[in-house]
Amino acid sequence: MAEFNDIIKDSKPTLVDFYATWCGPCKMMHPILEQLKDKMGDSVTIVKIDVDKHQELAQAYRVMSVPTLIVFRGGEVKWRAAGVHTAEDLESKLREQMYVFVCQPDFRPMYSTYTISSIHELNRGNYVFMRKFGVRVSH
Repeated sequence: MAEFNDIIKDSKPTLVDFYATWCGPCKMMHPILEQLKDKMGDSVTIVKIDVDKHQELAQAYRVMSVPTLIVFRGGEVKWRAAGVHTAEDLESKLREQMYVFVCQPDFRPMYSTYTISSIHELNRGNYVFMRKFGVRVSH
């Protein structure tokens, strides 16, 4: 469990797949996760946890069905879902956790073409930290 906690505390996103060897949908996830790892490389960590061998982890994260996928960043759960997901969907969820930029608090996009997935005001100095996916900001 200590090793698992060290892995999920990393600053890069970690996708954890809680699975079971007897689970049909879990077997479908294996090639999807391989494809995702090939595409994203070392920018993410992908971990598979067998719920039958690691019941304490499954209980700690309230895994009620398999496969359950959880994205961690900095030790915090950022996203979770059960069932089979596409590589594109998982890539999108992981990339949302990869990109953070800083701007002045009175930031207003000059063009309505910007798409920002979520804004987090962290009250750190005079900055607003914004999480983004695929957004280029230039002024």
